[in-house]
Formats: sequence, C-alpha cells, structure tokens
Amino acid sequence: MKIKWFSCWLNLLQHGQFILMNTKLSAIIRTRRKELGVDQKTLGRISGVSTHALSDLESGKGNPTLSTLLRILDALGLELHATVKSPGGDDA
Repeated sequence: MKIKWFSCWLNLLQHGQFILMNTKLSAIIRTRRKELGVDQKTLGRISGVSTHALSDLESGKGNPTLSTLLRILDALGLELHATVKSPGGDDA
C-alpha cells in the first residue's frame, strides 16, 4: 500500500546520476523509515543499498542514482513522481 505521495524535481547529469532538487526528500525518507520502525541497517538489507549511502541520503549529502533512489522508495512504500521539461520549458 502506498501511503505517501510526493513530487521531486530531478535534473539528469551526463554521467547518469540525479541531483535532488527538493531538499525535503531526505526528511521524507528519514521520517517514513522511522514511522515504519526500521533502522538504516534493516532498510539497507531490504533495499540492497548500503547503510553508508542511506545515512548520506538522509543527511542531505547523498547523490544516489535514480535506480538506487527507487529501490529505497519502494522498500519504504513510497513512489516518485517526476516532471520532465525540455530546455525550452515545454513539457516533454
């Protein structure tokens, strides 16, 4: 069951990583993990993401790939909704 919905703007970099434009994402992930009563080690096992990477993400220092971010969100029962715009500002 998907409990929280949120939007996050993403900018795609050349090397395939994403910069999270919404700084609230770290807080959303941390809050949801705590709501579920799960520690970072357990979330890491469930999502396949290292505890170090989760810690960095929750503290706002992380810069995960989209694939990593989606694994974390899926493990927490969250979804990502992104809006993609062309350089001219038109929706793609």
